[in-house]
Amino acid sequence: MGKPACYRQLLDQTSVMDGMLRSYEFEINRMISSPRSYLPAEVENNPLRSRIEEQLGDISSGLIACEGSYDAVAPMLDLIRNDIRGIDVSSSGLIEAFSSADPRNQNPINIGNFTSIIQSSQVQVLRHVSELKTVLSPRSGSEKESSPFIGARMYLWTLIVLCIVFCIIILAKSYSVSRYILKLNKAVFEMRDNDFSSKEISTEMIPSQEAELFELYDAVSSTAIRVDSELKEAKGRIYDLEDEISRHKLISSYTTAIINSLNDGVMVTNDILKVSFINAAFEKFWRIKRNSIIDQDARELPFIRLVKGWKEGLSKVLYSSLGNTKSISLEAEYKLSEKGSSKKVKLHILPLKDAEGKEIIGTVTITRPS
Repeated sequence: MGKPACYRQLLDQTSVMDGMLRSYEFEINRMISSPRSYLPAEVENNPLRSRIEEQLGDISSGLIACEGSYDAVAPMLDLIRNDIRGIDVSSSGLIEAFSSADPRNQNPINIGNFTSIIQSSQVQVLRHVSELKTVLSPRSGSEKESSPFIGARMYLWTLIVLCIVFCIIILAKSYSVSRYILKLNKAVFEMRDNDFSSKEISTEMIPSQEAELFELYDAVSSTAIRVDSELKEAKGRIYDLEDEISRHKLISSYTTAIINSLNDGVMVTNDILKVSFINAAFEKFWRIKRNSIIDQDARELPFIRLVKGWKEGLSKVLYSSLGNTKSISLEAEYKLSEKGSSKKVKLHILPLKDAEGKEIIGTVTITRPS
């Protein structure tokens, strides 16, 4: 690893340590605000402080790897360690004073003395870290990266890339038309050359033949352009259709989520009484799985045959002439098993109509315990 890269890594490690110190400062300030809520051991065994010390050790090792020694910045690292130690000692002293204080003692603890020492150390440690970053920045070559010309160069490169992309899009769109025109152009001139070489043609015939050939060329070219335009319009309609399908899918998913959130069981059949949908409450109520009854004839399902009038009600609602039967309500007893106890259930069978509300296209059954 080259020296600039080495120092950039050290600068990154110092920035990470800077963030850790600010988090540590926040924790210490929280302890100062309520010292009775903490124990001295919590300050002494603070894991964040341990990670900061490990980060300091990594920076020291990195400096030795970069330079062979760290004499140039060793005083800064020592100052940072001393500041952290000062924060720890003062914080521990404050917590210890409150932990060992007798609640009946009339002599108040001088919190301001501890606080001023801690805050002074916090300011010092952040200042020393900032100085360390200032020392490492020139060695890492980062001042080159902060040059104001970098932004201008990046802006120019972005414009160039956008222009290239735009040109590629224009070429791609015109490729289909230009391909047809080139092929037709080649075919027309080959036809003309072959015709002139295989026949003896008087000079009086050439102008009329060329005119006919170029009229044909113009007609075919215009047709190719028109076809390409129609293809583009069809493509746009396909995109609109895909958007509409996505919108319908989203609405369908919302509708399904709403129906699944109902406490009542819901079963939907199509125009031939095959099950097309059931919600989660229906599965739980009748102890069935959705996949086992979807696309099955509802009239043949065992649990429907157990409830008197359900099978007949489905047929009556669906096949009633002109939809005169608005709905059917039933209340019956059933047993899901021979050993099970009888239970009462209420059923409401309604016709499912199309979007215009004219034709019956299925049924909706709502079940709830009686």
